[in-house]
Amino acid sequence: MLCVGLTVNAQTRFVSVSGTDVSNNCDLPGNPCATVAHAVSVATTDDSIRIAPGQYTFTDVLNVNISGLVITALDPINKPEIIAGAPDLMSVTATNVTISNLIIKMGLLTNGKRGIVGTGNFDNIKIRNNEFYTTTLSGIWAPNDVVFNSYAILLNAPPSQPCLATIRDNYIGPSSPEHANFGRGIGLGINNGNSATPHGTFSGNEIYAYYPVQALFCKGDLTFEENDFSGVCMFNAPSTSATVLVNDNTFNAVSDQISAYLYAVLDVRAFGIGELIISNNEFLNYSNIGMLSMASKGVFVVNNTFTPSPNAGDFVSLLANTKLMTTGTQLNTYSDEITIQGNTFNAGAPDGGTAILFGDHYGENTPAFAVTVVGGPAQSERNIFAPEHERFIVLDSLEGSSDNVPLWTLPTATPETIMKPFTQDVQAWLLHNYYGGLPTEAAIEEKNIDSLDKNNLGKVILGDLSSIGIEELSAGSFKIYPNPSAGELTIAIKESETAIE
Repeated sequence: MLCVGLTVNAQTRFVSVSGTDVSNNCDLPGNPCATVAHAVSVATTDDSIRIAPGQYTFTDVLNVNISGLVITALDPINKPEIIAGAPDLMSVTATNVTISNLIIKMGLLTNGKRGIVGTGNFDNIKIRNNEFYTTTLSGIWAPNDVVFNSYAILLNAPPSQPCLATIRDNYIGPSSPEHANFGRGIGLGINNGNSATPHGTFSGNEIYAYYPVQALFCKGDLTFEENDFSGVCMFNAPSTSATVLVNDNTFNAVSDQISAYLYAVLDVRAFGIGELIISNNEFLNYSNIGMLSMASKGVFVVNNTFTPSPNAGDFVSLLANTKLMTTGTQLNTYSDEITIQGNTFNAGAPDGGTAILFGDHYGENTPAFAVTVVGGPAQSERNIFAPEHERFIVLDSLEGSSDNVPLWTLPTATPETIMKPFTQDVQAWLLHNYYGGLPTEAAIEEKNIDSLDKNNLGKVILGDLSSIGIEELSAGSFKIYPNPSAGELTIAIKESETAIE
């Protein structure tokens, strides 16, 4: 007897405001159903749901539990508007789901607090070319005008189930400056440590939120590229040795009025394993901190441009500190690491602000930093400091309770730790960085804070190399050792050696 297997082909289902759900499989363009929920209820694996232009109110959460389902516009140029009428708009619990070309309007309260929510095994989810708008009138970005537990997209992958996500070319933000703001644009792995950030690529998105992106407990490699982020982006505590690439993005504090509420525009915390490579990004308009690296190692800050608000006088473009902003107890036993090469540090208000600051406000690990690299011998590795800064490189001298520092009590109180002065040396050679054309080492020293200012600090090592003409040598014609040094350096120039104390 010959047995023939049956093959079920994927179907296209059609939805229109003029359609009907009565006895309708939605499979004829001339006889569409009326609701997306009905189209999902009759759909099978790998079906596509095409939504005609118009407004559709989701009075209940749409459960997307069919593998391979595509939910998209019939006409990508004329996107349908999806109005949230329940706290969650969509719940995705199936693999290979695509959601694209929709306008999603959310009130951020009972009428749309969370947009697309992925839980369980949502592997290979794709969210592309959508527009997420807030619709509740509120005002500017003051703290009481942000709904912090609101999300346009929230993806919580199970710790035991790696999930791939592709999120690209979406707009997330208020409908106008008079509307409330998302607390989080994209939330990843936010579930009290019981979930993880999916691995994948996040590109081409434009996001306005207090936290445009929060990525916690990464379990696989991540790439964030060519996004425009307005707010505070956070990358936090990978749970595996992942590589996170943050390339060619804009981190923007928008305006003086908004930046006053933002402690930083990029927050890196508890990066204890893996690597975080931050390269070719622009940091703009901040008045407090550009990039904040806390209790982290394996951090590479390469070829970025830092430009504070032109009115900022008390900013830090890059703050690397052992202290962790957390509501829990800080227990890390590792020494921090950061490599800072090829960056341009622009000034804000004349004679204001600091380009780079190192601090040890946790004060528990010795050494506080295992690696501090500032600049390098290659032309592309040299950091460029605008001479209008008040300070180029500062070693923090604070000691005592960290509760005395406002940064560690905002946005939520963090446990007290005992701060220690930064006692390590930081090598920032004259040849390895460009200090705005200042004529002498003494002029550059005036813009640093180190042991020349307070004897309990380490030294920002510049090295007066001009007297031997070494600035005229090629990078391969000399060698400096030992590196690091406890005090005496040897500079070997071809056949001769000159010692500098």
